[in-house]
Amino acid sequence: MRRRQHRRLLLAARTRPPLRRPGGRHDRRQAALRRGDPAHGPQRRLRRPSASRAAPSDRDEPSAQPGAHRVGQGPPGASPRGLTPEERRRLFTYVDTDPVSVAADLPDLIRFAIGTGLRIGELCAVRWRDVNLEGIAVVNENAMRLVPVVAVRQNVYPVKGKGLAVHGGKTSMALRIVPLPEFVADRLRLRRCGDEPLDHPVFASAGRDGRPTYRWPSTLRRTVRTVRAQVDLDWMTPHAWRRTYATILDDEMTLTDRAKADLMGQAKFLKDAYVSRGELHPHAAILLDAAIR
Repeated sequence: MRRRQHRRLLLAARTRPPLRRPGGRHDRRQAALRRGDPAHGPQRRLRRPSASRAAPSDRDEPSAQPGAHRVGQGPPGASPRGLTPEERRRLFTYVDTDPVSVAADLPDLIRFAIGTGLRIGELCAVRWRDVNLEGIAVVNENAMRLVPVVAVRQNVYPVKGKGLAVHGGKTSMALRIVPLPEFVADRLRLRRCGDEPLDHPVFASAGRDGRPTYRWPSTLRRTVRTVRAQVDLDWMTPHAWRRTYATILDDEMTLTDRAKADLMGQAKFLKDAYVSRGELHPHAAILLDAAIR
């Protein structure tokens, strides 16, 4: 009996974990973990990531996915591009004689877009009540003249499952009054019959019930894609018209950046994002001649 009890005690002593001395390595490690010391944290072996778990490459970034940048915008960091005078002449000549372009109102619409610099949603949302072709009085030091204007009051954008929505502008600076050049005002005077309801869009589209309604920006982009290849302007989008407007404003030295920002509907004139670069500036030779002689 005593031998059996002695044997049980020996087996229990062999299976019992050894006693730790206070302040040993285990206690020091536990104290370091409680303090948040990473040097004593659990050590894991680093593994080379597999192809399926590798860090996302440039092609996985949203900005580099196909379709993230429309044709004409170029890769990130590319300089903006607007229509040069020769490209504008070629574009106007084609749309004025092409039956598809005439049916889509492109002759008037493109001139209006380049002459006002409106965003595509603002362009589709302009109503006849927003246009003042008689002009507002502008007084300078010598005389008074009437300037035709368009009031940019709203914007249209698509809502999935609901159709086209109208809101009061992209930002507070988007609400503005833009003077109309004479070549734009003359086209609008010929376009207006005089009996259109003031709430009808200037560049309307036929709704499902046959009544005039706002044109979808996506429809306008699709129409531009069918035309641009015919004039060797595969990169052109409706936003290129806004860049063209900004480039023309930037070339005008009498306008301050604040005035340009007001006309563009921006809090600050984004020259690097809108002004076309790399063009020939022949007037620079004239300025140098005047300075050197």
